[in-house]
Amino acid sequence: MLNALSRRMSCVALALVLLGSASGQAFADVVGYVNYDQIRNGYEKAQKLIGEIKVKDAGLRKNQADYVKQIEDSRALNSKNPIATKNLEQQLETKLQGEIKAFQDWSNTSLKSVDDTVTATIKKVAQQKGVTVVIDQQSIVTGGTDLTPEIVRVLNSTP
Repeated sequence: MLNALSRRMSCVALALVLLGSASGQAFADVVGYVNYDQIRNGYEKAQKLIGEIKVKDAGLRKNQADYVKQIEDSRALNSKNPIATKNLEQQLETKLQGEIKAFQDWSNTSLKSVDDTVTATIKKVAQQKGVTVVIDQQSIVTGGTDLTPEIVRVLNSTP
């Protein structure tokens, strides 16, 4: 009788251990990670946008240099009429500020769109791979699943 009770308790203990480990696995998070630098460098649309931002930024800098030259020329030509130069300076400053604001609005909207696409793709790939937690690669010491190559592939295959 003692042997039967001991066997039963052993079976119950084994069942509890198995149940505990199974339920622990069912609720355990699967960790994945991404390398944002590799995503940015590998995502063709992001690279194209970065190129466009650089071109537009260079255009703004050129406009600013042109406006400064116009003001200097006005000062030289209108040395006896500083009001005309001051008016030109105010007009060009207003124009430049408008150009800068338009550039900032466009670049912020464009960057947010790319960022939203990357975030949605990270979530999609993570879900497909059964990953429940995604963190930046810099936070990883060991372990986890690198989702970066798959994310870049999906991003570049999406029209």
